[in-house]
Amino acid sequence: MTISDVPTQTLPAEGEIGLVDIGSLRLESGAVIDDVCIAVQRWGKLSPNRDNVVVVLHALTGDSHITGPAGPGHPTPGWWDGVAGPGAPIDTDRWCAVATNVLGGCRGSTGPSSLARDGKPWGSRFPTITVRDQVEADMAALAALGITQVAAVVGGSMGGAVRWNGLSATPTGCARHCCWPSARVPPRTRSARRQPRSRPSRPTRIGRAATTTTRAASPRRD
Repeated sequence: MTISDVPTQTLPAEGEIGLVDIGSLRLESGAVIDDVCIAVQRWGKLSPNRDNVVVVLHALTGDSHITGPAGPGHPTPGWWDGVAGPGAPIDTDRWCAVATNVLGGCRGSTGPSSLARDGKPWGSRFPTITVRDQVEADMAALAALGITQVAAVVGGSMGGAVRWNGLSATPTGCARHCCWPSARVPPRTRSARRQPRSRPSRPTRIGRAATTTTRAASPRRD
């Protein structure tokens, strides 16, 4: 599949989830997923020139619901309330914010819970996907919506990785891009990352030097 092969579709109503069909997608691994859909939500009005789009990319456990109350298809409130919305930093009175659920995200987009060719859920058979595969799927979805240029791409955590891997390289480019992760890693995450390693073999990581603990040998008992 190439971007030129994707038929033009329409953006969903504000705050609602729309499914964008992008056809078959060939992954970096060479595997092909047929009938791929990407879930999309938008807030704000698309300008006549289609040049006021801000693409918002979610973190690992996120989805396309960046702002607003819980509702059908999104059981929790928006994960970026206060950042996107009228008068917010991503001002939807000015910008058209478009958020996707990444390939494999299973919150509307094709993933392990989707049906494979045999009519059964993919489950553990779902092909291994990369960030680059997610980029290709999102770019195809934007193209299908008739969006060939974006004013900005904003991503947090995994969304930042998607941005760095080329989502801003839309056919006519991206005016601005911004991504977090920050340098600071929360203590629980830091602990989880270190836990699998034994203390003597643990390398310096996450900005802190490895520590060496020396304990005196216990007296020998005959």
